[in-house]
Amino acid sequence: MSIFVESAETEIEGDRPPRGKFPKPPIIVQPGTTVWIHDDPIEMDNAVCDNMDGAMDIKVKYGLPGKERFEIRHKGAVEIFMEPYGLLKQVYFHPASSEVPPRGSS
Repeated sequence: MSIFVESAETEIEGDRPPRGKFPKPPIIVQPGTTVWIHDDPIEMDNAVCDNMDGAMDIKVKYGLPGKERFEIRHKGAVEIFMEPYGLLKQVYFHPASSEVPPRGSS
């Protein structure tokens, strides 16, 4: 299966990463493999380690190589919980209400 990031918009505490080029080049994923999708890094300029809020809107396309017609999109709010000494405790993603299917739908 081939997969690539078609577009991404992310921000944490109002900071956004420098925009890379989209779509990203496709990669081939073997069956049973786990894949992590990342946006470009956000420079935090020595920010104080604390709880942070942000947002993300990432669209990933996948399918046969050269025929990536299926799409996954994650859009919503992000909450990051950190200890004052820098330990990342938890990251929560809250889908935008328009991205959540109504109950009982399939």
